[in-house]
Amino acid sequence: MSNAGVMAVGQTVIDSSKEDFMKIFDVNVFGVLNVVSVFGKRLIEQGTPAALYNVGSENSLFNGVPFAAPYVASKHAVLALTESLKEEVPDYIEVGLICPGFVQSDRFTSIAVKQIKQGEFYIVSHAYNMVRIDERYRTLKKAYEHYAPRYDGDDEFDVRTLFDRMAGGGNRN
Repeated sequence: MSNAGVMAVGQTVIDSSKEDFMKIFDVNVFGVLNVVSVFGKRLIEQGTPAALYNVGSENSLFNGVPFAAPYVASKHAVLALTESLKEEVPDYIEVGLICPGFVQSDRFTSIAVKQIKQGEFYIVSHAYNMVRIDERYRTLKKAYEHYAPRYDGDDEFDVRTLFDRMAGGGNRN
């Protein structure tokens, strides 16, 4: 499990500097990337069932919050990294994203262990987060329905298919 995380709150996006973002990304994203890179290679070489779980945040899943853009952006990056990793590693390696919120460690540990044993990708904690998740996807769905509705043949622009072609058929075993 990769668990890298620091949080800084208090500045607006406009008042944040590149350095503010880099401090957070260096730990929250590049720390996770280092763990995934080192252990992922070992697990692939090992060739037996294994698991890689990255610790994101409930903020990986929903809208940004005021005065915490570097943190929230970094946790979105961990989500994207983990979703891509899941697609790239051999099937014998289980991949997941742990999404804690503000919880008591003991309470969350028992919830997380149960979900990991079930092979879940998203390891979650707070039910109320669905309010924020639904809010984000309702807004996004409305924009697509209004400005970019589905049509026959629209799958020619499917990003997964396009990226797979660019990668020469993908790496997934």
